[in-house]
Amino acid sequence: MTGTDANVAGRLLIDTRVAADLSDAEIRDAVLPLIRSNIYRVDPRKKAIEIDGPDVSHHVIDPDLEIGLRWLGIGSDAASRLNFSDERQRLSLALEDSWCGMFLARHLATLRDDEPLTIIHLDDHTDMMSTLLTVESDADGSLALQDPLSGAAFDPASPTDWHSAIASGAISIGSFLTPFFALDRIVEVFHLKADLEKAESFRVAPQAAGHELLAGYRFHAIHLAASAAGADPKCLYRRSNDAHELLAHLAKDRRAAIHIDLDYFLNDFNGNAWQVGEINMVATRSCALERLDHFFSALDRSGAAIACWMIGVSPGFCSARHWRFLIEQIERRITDLEATPARRVTPG
Repeated sequence: MTGTDANVAGRLLIDTRVAADLSDAEIRDAVLPLIRSNIYRVDPRKKAIEIDGPDVSHHVIDPDLEIGLRWLGIGSDAASRLNFSDERQRLSLALEDSWCGMFLARHLATLRDDEPLTIIHLDDHTDMMSTLLTVESDADGSLALQDPLSGAAFDPASPTDWHSAIASGAISIGSFLTPFFALDRIVEVFHLKADLEKAESFRVAPQAAGHELLAGYRFHAIHLAASAAGADPKCLYRRSNDAHELLAHLAKDRRAAIHIDLDYFLNDFNGNAWQVGEINMVATRSCALERLDHFFSALDRSGAAIACWMIGVSPGFCSARHWRFLIEQIERRITDLEATPARRVTPG
């Protein structure tokens, strides 16, 4: 996505030798897979990519957006939509999924140093794409992250650092889980995704990703490698369309953070204007209720200890006409789950 806002949040230097024969449009297209959902442009001398921060224009493809914003009490301007987050009685809530990284940073503060970060992730996407954070290895082998757009160091365990990195565009809705794999602790993501054909497990390793047009940057990313049955990698990503199968692999001593993106239940637009059309409310909500019942049944049966809940509303993906319905359904089921005598719910 491109823009022409004069307030530049940060710059990534271009390798001018590589870009010498390319047009501005060719450069923009070449870096799009890396820059993704940010407002950006090529500077007039083709020496840098100028990034103005997150682009939330995909929100407005939803013709019902104002309905959801009014219900949540959010202004319709871009800044209000980008920055909204709320602490409700039983869960944390944000419009943009990237703020769930900040919620997870708060959860980290409740964990012992040797306690795994365990995330149950209900989402139509992995949210583990590459970031615009740069990475270096310290002398002790640990990874140090920095936001090259603001110049600030980034610690995934610092809620304050998340504010800065989201504002600059270094972390986006598609990459907010990735920074946690730079931590020196066990990190596990159990991903429930409806359209998967089979269950799979992967070892997760941090890696540095570059771009031929950008001058020597090492961006923090991850690499997935198939994990053999019985293996116990330090960092794990497991995915399935079956919540019962997925949660059967959750160790009994884990305190899980549960992240829900509403697009797991209903993804009407997937961020694309061409997908906007008439929504069959009866059929879509019936599907959503089936998925809700499936997950909460499996969660109850698993006996998993739940530390916290967080929801990313995902404007431009899940239609605003569903937000109240889905959030109230989730909150009711959380209440019912907490009231179950056999359940052990452990707030973080």
